[in-house]
Amino acid sequence: MGDQYTVLIADDSAFVRKVVASHLTGTEFSVVAEAGNGEEALQLFREHRPDVVLLDVIMPDKTGPEALEAMATESPSVNVLVLSSMGSEEVVNGCLAAGAKGFLQKPFEKEALLTQMRGMMGSA
Repeated sequence: MGDQYTVLIADDSAFVRKVVASHLTGTEFSVVAEAGNGEEALQLFREHRPDVVLLDVIMPDKTGPEALEAMATESPSVNVLVLSSMGSEEVVNGCLAAGAKGFLQKPFEKEALLTQMRGMMGSA
């Protein structure tokens, strides 16, 4: 577990971003950027090229799936974990089809988040 991974958190809720960041404190994941909307998420993704992107579905300016599609087009190996309160099969399948590596429905436990992220990095 000596590897360190960079993380971009994209959620329009500052509270959710704070909670997620606190879940990652003291782990192998370090937050390099936070975005409050999909457009900002895409810009920060291009700037930081994080190892993992935690992405909400419903955001202003550009939705999570729209940002995800752009990220996956630019970087097909991008590791995106979608975090959303919308857990319908249609939403989940749409995100996975757009290139997400995983989906976690809010609210979620810290361990569930870390398990998904570690799985994407091959260190589960």
